[in-house]
Amino acid sequence: MQIEYCSKCGLRLDGKDLQEARAYRTRELLCEECRNAATVKPNRIIPAVHPRSFSPRRSNTNYAIRAARAPRRQTSPGSFPLLIGVLLAVSAGVIAFTVLRTRSTESTYVEPSQDTITDVRESQAAKAYRELTRFQGIPTHEHAKRIKAVEEFLHTFNGTSAALEAHALLKKLKASGEAHYRVNCGGNAQKPFMADAYYSGGETHSAEGKVDLSKAPKPAPETVYHRKRMGRFTYAFPDLTPHRTYRVRLHFSESTFGAPGKRLFDVNGNGAEVLKDVDIFATAGAQNRAVVREATVKADEKGQVLLEFLGSKEHAQCSGIEILEVPSASQKAATGQPQPAATRKELSTKTKSAPHD
Repeated sequence: MQIEYCSKCGLRLDGKDLQEARAYRTRELLCEECRNAATVKPNRIIPAVHPRSFSPRRSNTNYAIRAARAPRRQTSPGSFPLLIGVLLAVSAGVIAFTVLRTRSTESTYVEPSQDTITDVRESQAAKAYRELTRFQGIPTHEHAKRIKAVEEFLHTFNGTSAALEAHALLKKLKASGEAHYRVNCGGNAQKPFMADAYYSGGETHSAEGKVDLSKAPKPAPETVYHRKRMGRFTYAFPDLTPHRTYRVRLHFSESTFGAPGKRLFDVNGNGAEVLKDVDIFATAGAQNRAVVREATVKADEKGQVLLEFLGSKEHAQCSGIEILEVPSASQKAATGQPQPAATRKELSTKTKSAPHD
């Protein structure tokens, strides 16, 4: 049995007295008389706990004393209105700063002079034209995009010094007669023909062996005739000038049939028939001989040329397609191309009527 003694009078504490002294839990163990005589502040006394919860080996006396002595935090009743006042003051300062800054900006703004505006526009036009000249080095089949880019430049920067060069470039591009598109149907890129593109439907077919190019006017590279697109298919070429007429050159080579009348097909351009009953072998006179057929097609309102290949006997086929500008009479004369009879007659009449020096 454990025995303790009163810290004041030295009275022996055991049994029930010891339990009551411990339950009271003041700074010292006091007997009942000393507890009654002692003057202890209420906030220094810890409420009694069950005797079993008290451990003699680990006393909670120090913790109880610190808890009793700790000051209590109290919230000032005026702290919330003070916070609101600070927020209102900050908001008013921000509003005042914004108003003053706006007034100072309005007062310092100066309308730019016409010379300044002109200089800026000239600088922008020169920079845009430098970007535009990059189009001159792109592949042939992008010729239509080159013309479109120059026209858009002139629409934006017409009247600038760079526009004079752009007008000359546009005239040169339109008069060049260069192909807008050159497509290797069913094959890879073969300079100057691009890889197969802009098609819908059909299947690709390859043919080996040497192709005779001697009978075809301005034929494509021989490798173009080794690949074909066959079946029922279409080619849609965009970015052309609406309602303008274009020259279409189609490249063929018969590698399957060795007699005329075995393969017949039609070609439509934007819904109108441009070639009827195309017989490649009958035109070439032999297998593996290049054939070039030409037609003119007018672009629709969206600037597109749509070519449809429709087989009437066996599958239609095509090895290469070119979309070119239709050259004018003066360009034909300059390049040595044959002119219409009426034109030749007019030129001869003018030549005869011209006075001799």
